[in-house]
Amino acid sequence: MAHGSTRKSVAYGLGPIVAIAGTLALEQGERQSLAQAVEGIRAEFHVSDTLLGLIPFAMAAIGLLGSFPFGALADRARRTWLLAGAMAIWTVCMGLNAIAPSILLLFLARLGVGTVEANGPAAVSLIADYYPVGRRGRMYSFYNLGAAVGGGIGLGLGGAVVESKFGWRGAFWMWIPFGLFVIYLLLRQPEPARGHQDEDFHDEMAAMEASHTDVTSAGFRLPPPTRVGSIDYANATIKEWLPELFRIRSMWFGVVAVTVSSFLLSALGFWGIDFFKQFHGLNATEAGGMAIVLGSGSGLGLAMGGVIAD
Repeated sequence: MAHGSTRKSVAYGLGPIVAIAGTLALEQGERQSLAQAVEGIRAEFHVSDTLLGLIPFAMAAIGLLGSFPFGALADRARRTWLLAGAMAIWTVCMGLNAIAPSILLLFLARLGVGTVEANGPAAVSLIADYYPVGRRGRMYSFYNLGAAVGGGIGLGLGGAVVESKFGWRGAFWMWIPFGLFVIYLLLRQPEPARGHQDEDFHDEMAAMEASHTDVTSAGFRLPPPTRVGSIDYANATIKEWLPELFRIRSMWFGVVAVTVSSFLLSALGFWGIDFFKQFHGLNATEAGGMAIVLGSGSGLGLAMGGVIAD
């Protein structure tokens, strides 16, 4: 650390972010494979689009409810193991999706997949403890790029598999090796100490102030906070930190924005492939390729957004 301060945190390479991004790649990629499988599921089980639409809705609901216990566990358990366990459940559910003999059992297996959507708290917490404050934005970008990579695999490879002799069930079988690989990567990652990266940042800022160093010229361009918390965050109870959380206006704007965008993008991601097939007469591979082309701009946005945020 600069100016005589002592670093508490350990320097980590790209291994942790690759493993964590893998969890998001699996989640998003499998969603796109599900979109490729919709036509086959409809034909085999003779179900309506209304019933099919309940599948992603139920998954999202389970993910929302599951985020609370997952968040509590992330504060208390070894987070790398927690994510690895969630991926193990996810991988088992992929197999159950692939062998489901009825729409009811397929629906129940999808609920198991939905629990993995609640893994965000552990992933975000790990990234914050693996990487310094000054690099955190781009590391979150790498994490989110996992969704773009996984989505591309689900659309492209998923389309080819669905058109093969494996049919729509192959769209789920194909993810089992990916799931096992991500579990392996997660189990190989060390568990970082909680809060050391933030302590290093504050120590360096204090050292700069003590030596009268211009913080802006040193590369820290963070604006001063518009409000400062009034509670002891390390020892606060839920009755104390929940009202404090609700007073953060930027959080509410963020929640509303993410909710609206997720609502639109999730619907587009689930029904887009089926639309290309039915309205434009494309096969699964062609529809997947079209979706990849139309969504390619997201990769640039994800990469640049983190750099700009830093």
